[in-house]
Amino acid sequence: MRRLCAIVGREWSAFFRGAAAPVVATGFLLLSGLFFTFLAYGYSQLSLEAQKSGHLQEAALNLADSLWQPLAMNCAGILLLLLPAVTMRLLAEEYRSGRYDLIMTWPVPEWMWVAGKFLFAFTVGAAFLAAAGGFLIAGLIWLGTPEAGPLLAALLGLLLVAALIAAWGVFFSTLFEHQIVAYILTFAFLLLLYVAGGLEPHVPAPLGRMLVDLSLIEHFRRFARGLVDSRDVLYFLGWIALGLAAATASLSGRRLAGARRAGRWAPVAALAALLVVASPLVARFPLTGDWTRNSRYSLSPQTAAVLRDLAVDVKATAFYQRLDPRRGDITNLLAAFADRSPRFRWDMVDPDRELGRLQAFGVTTTRTVVVEAEGRRRNLPDPDEGTLINTVHRLVTATRPVVYYIVGHGEHRLDSEERAGYSALAALLQGQGYEVRTLLLVDEALVPSDADLVVLSAPKTDLAPVETAALGRYVRDGGSVLVLADPGTPRSVATWLAEYNVGLGGDYLVTAGGAGASLGFDPRVAIVDEGYDGEHPATRSMPGLATFFPFAQSLGLLRDPPPGFDARFILRTGPRSWADRDSTTIAAGRPRYTEGVDRPGPLPLGVAIDIDRARFFGVEGISAAPLAPTGEPTKNPFRRQLEWQPPPQTAPSSVFAAKPLARLVVIGDSDFAANANLDLYGNRDLVLGTIAWLAREAVLVQLRPRGRIDQPRVLSPTERDLLGWSCILGWPLLVGGTCAVVVARRRRA
Repeated sequence: MRRLCAIVGREWSAFFRGAAAPVVATGFLLLSGLFFTFLAYGYSQLSLEAQKSGHLQEAALNLADSLWQPLAMNCAGILLLLLPAVTMRLLAEEYRSGRYDLIMTWPVPEWMWVAGKFLFAFTVGAAFLAAAGGFLIAGLIWLGTPEAGPLLAALLGLLLVAALIAAWGVFFSTLFEHQIVAYILTFAFLLLLYVAGGLEPHVPAPLGRMLVDLSLIEHFRRFARGLVDSRDVLYFLGWIALGLAAATASLSGRRLAGARRAGRWAPVAALAALLVVASPLVARFPLTGDWTRNSRYSLSPQTAAVLRDLAVDVKATAFYQRLDPRRGDITNLLAAFADRSPRFRWDMVDPDRELGRLQAFGVTTTRTVVVEAEGRRRNLPDPDEGTLINTVHRLVTATRPVVYYIVGHGEHRLDSEERAGYSALAALLQGQGYEVRTLLLVDEALVPSDADLVVLSAPKTDLAPVETAALGRYVRDGGSVLVLADPGTPRSVATWLAEYNVGLGGDYLVTAGGAGASLGFDPRVAIVDEGYDGEHPATRSMPGLATFFPFAQSLGLLRDPPPGFDARFILRTGPRSWADRDSTTIAAGRPRYTEGVDRPGPLPLGVAIDIDRARFFGVEGISAAPLAPTGEPTKNPFRRQLEWQPPPQTAPSSVFAAKPLARLVVIGDSDFAANANLDLYGNRDLVLGTIAWLAREAVLVQLRPRGRIDQPRVLSPTERDLLGWSCILGWPLLVGGTCAVVVARRRRA
């Protein structure tokens, strides 16, 4: 170790006696600062345009994704350009000056010389990254609050890039005594690794995949995004080890001849063979850490569960043009699916070159993924994770849940595109693989046997007794019903819900103090932001999302639940809310809280119920009549709000299993799912989660892609000038000038 440190110290001393130190340091800081400034200016302009247009949600305004990630990619290229200027002299200079014959007489093995010079070059690269990274991260913090995970992952990746460049820079420095030749060869070799993945669209598919696997920038890209993957770690460590082994073989073979020199390369060949064997094994069982704050680049747990339990082979064929910018995204998604299951296979097809396959699959447009399983096939236009995994689940299980929507009583119309219509909801469910049908109960007074879920949404008139009886038989047989009950729900519906211990408040939920005023919401819109049941499958992914319910009413339980009845309040308003009973002030838009009359929040407006049919419907004393409250009278009609305990889990672990229980969800509002409100914040997630739970598809609950963290930042003219001058001139000249002073003093010494 002492000899190794002496070699590293000797190289550092020589480095600060020449002009390379200030020149390379200044160049690295200048280029990285220049790229940072351009990216920051562009980020500011994008933020300004997004704010002017009002489309903040459509812009990629995230410091980690929009600024740090491209900056890290550029820094990797800058290292590729400048670090070989440090490594080119390490051994070539020893050859040229004649010192090589002298130092080879020292009692130091060749591998230690290689290791010492590699450590010197790596520490130089690390010093450059520390000098640039510290200043640029400070700039990011000045712009906003960047995520720590992607910053650390990108820095780790840059350190690995620096180590790879240092290892191969040492190797090429062992080959020639001319420094410029060593620089050119190092740069050319690393540039080939850098751009190999970019050739993939222009070569045959097998060769293209091989080039992607060899590409330095493709393996670094995941680090830049905040992902630490075992395949990328193996790639960099393997190339570093191979470069050091080759440098050792080259250096030790200089004093040998013939077969003895060739024998020194046997360990290099063995290491290369080992890496060729190990890479597919690691790729077969990859380990990936997503260091982003919201794990936005990871597959959801539900997606992983579906892929883990695949019992049949699934094949996905993607038709994307070679230069399509979406091709890389869909490739990453399909590769992530294949990483999770050996039964999922995929292929990428260029529709411009393989017209025969295009016609065979019946594909008429590009950006289409064809999914096949068990002889079943479905074409998906440019799918996201949720659409793709839903399709896989549907094809594997050969199921398409049927949702019946009751009509005939003034409900929201599924074919209406007006603000109060439900056409967006119908399209959403169909896109998720559900079959949506309308149901006029009065025709047959019977729920069809193929119904997986029945939806009753804000009827304006009473249901006939035969209709409520049909719904009752459907629940008794283990069906699932979703009831969206606005204030003023007809008596027949309220009476039917009372049979299942659910009471409607007949009031209006009001958000106090204008809590939603900053977002432009009326106080008569109930807001749920923290009142979700985080343990229930329907709302497990809702915390952190706000949902909005215009003109909603509260709910409650009428009595203590009988055996076999498990109820859980999944939605509650916040403490700054109340249930207003004065319809006059509500209609006038000026609700006021009346002490002793109105009920203060938090208040439940959504309840999910599991009904054990054998126990609930078979228990003595339970009749079809409404359950009356028991105990002493109280001013509050909802005597108790129960803390629900889930029933024992006896189902097998497979995600394709379903429990034979009847289910009921009641929400005191229907407008949150209307066209005007469905895509508002978390309303869409709530609809998907609730329907998936009712349809016994817990695996498909909340499969929407994770949203990014938006951080718009507009720079003032003064801030732009300060950022530009400090990044392009201030910091580079300060560090470069310091290095120049150190070099001048050492030369005088």
